[in-house]
Amino acid sequence: TALRAFRSGGELYLAVAQSLCPAMTPHAACSDALVSDGAHPPSMVLQWNRRLKRFTEMLSTTDAGSLFLFNRPVDDIELDFHTEFHSYALRLVTGRAVALEALEVP
Repeated sequence: TALRAFRSGGELYLAVAQSLCPAMTPHAACSDALVSDGAHPPSMVLQWNRRLKRFTEMLSTTDAGSLFLFNRPVDDIELDFHTEFHSYALRLVTGRAVALEALEVP
């Protein structure tokens, strides 16, 4: 398991790599015997919710996107009730993830 915070487009994100194997377990020791079905839980990316002051599921638009489209940042009401507006879980099937790296392509 690993955490990586990164910024993109003025927003703060948190990538969470997940594995069923204990930290520092060599790859050979993390086998199908340890992970019964051979599948690790998916890793995830969360977005900082400036209104709730915590990481939540990803919003379908960012403040920058909303400023571009509607000439205003995302409304506070949308941030308060993000699950009722366009938020979604960004899950990544990465297998045994011990680290994540963020990169932005212009």
